[in-house]
Amino acid sequence: MRTASDPYFWFSWLRAIACLSVVFYHLNQIRPIANLTEFDWDLYRFSENFDVVVSFFFILTGAGISIRYWTAIFGGETAPSAKQAFWKRLAKLAPAYWVALFASFLLALVMKDFSWEWIVRLLSGIFFLSWAHPSTFFPVEINGPLWYIPFDVVGSAMAFWTMHVLSSVQKTRIPAYFAAIFGLLVLWHLAYSRIPFPVVPGIMSEWFPRYNPFSFGWHFMIGILTGAALVWGTRKNGNPSFLWDAVWLALAIFLWNVLWDYRILGDFDKTWLGTPFHFPLVPALIAWLIGIVPFTRIIAPAFELGAFRFLGKISYSVYLWHAMAIFLLSRYAFPEHHTVFAEWVRLACSVAIAAIGMGWASSVFLERRLTKHLLWKWKNQAIGKYCSNRKS
Repeated sequence: MRTASDPYFWFSWLRAIACLSVVFYHLNQIRPIANLTEFDWDLYRFSENFDVVVSFFFILTGAGISIRYWTAIFGGETAPSAKQAFWKRLAKLAPAYWVALFASFLLALVMKDFSWEWIVRLLSGIFFLSWAHPSTFFPVEINGPLWYIPFDVVGSAMAFWTMHVLSSVQKTRIPAYFAAIFGLLVLWHLAYSRIPFPVVPGIMSEWFPRYNPFSFGWHFMIGILTGAALVWGTRKNGNPSFLWDAVWLALAIFLWNVLWDYRILGDFDKTWLGTPFHFPLVPALIAWLIGIVPFTRIIAPAFELGAFRFLGKISYSVYLWHAMAIFLLSRYAFPEHHTVFAEWVRLACSVAIAAIGMGWASSVFLERRLTKHLLWKWKNQAIGKYCSNRKS
């Protein structure tokens, strides 16, 4: 079994499936729903629960960030610099996101009537602050899924800061410090939820302020615990076992049944403090599914095939661009997708192909090249600053 030094060696297929689930979720929102049978209607409502994949991404990110720190903590080694690690992650996320943000803004200028409010929304998105107000929550008029990225950046900063704190204290005090950090997030969520924000039209009247960095921070905290379990299990030389395959499948079936039962509920039912994604039951089940994967004998190797690794590598870019593919193809190539099911199926297949192609191009030319350039530039600046300090 491989070591936990590579934080993503078991995550490729998880990210691939999560990415495809997001694309399907947004396609499901525009499928024809007239004259559906009872089962088809239930299936449609069940598919609307696929938005829990956002929690999946947050937990996966928290686990991936924490693994290197838990490896150092359990091994009695020096933890990596949280500041450098955060800037490295930001250099990976920001370039492709900014390009997608500006491209979406320009497309909106062409396709819709301009509003000066768009400028404020765009600026808030550029600086990852769109979560701060309901009117800026969606940083652009087209490509709504970009709302997720500022939350990911803020949540990642929380996760790095949390691991910096935990790696700086005695092991016996880690549970108390972690509980205190989680408690602070709860208090901040309660305080944030009581700010008298204005009511805005659209979905934000339901989402805001329930969608905030502090409630989502709980999902990152679950991810951090998942990372601890992964490292601890690996250090205990836990060999893959068919038993874990059985446990994983049982949990997956249970999660499936929970989401099926929740299809008749609202987005904020069966959840703690009115937060999204049915916290804590659904996120806890997701965390278990992530944490058990490396100890399975069949499931992990089966999904580490080349196709899943490829989709896993481009999953972030696919997320950035798939909404634009849906918008353009549904508007110009498949205008009857709302009424003709066969037309919607053709739209879904075309979106999948286009999103993967756009995601690959973005991954190669934006994520990798621009990230490499930014890291090289920041590294040279850091070296120059260090040299000037030495001379002084």
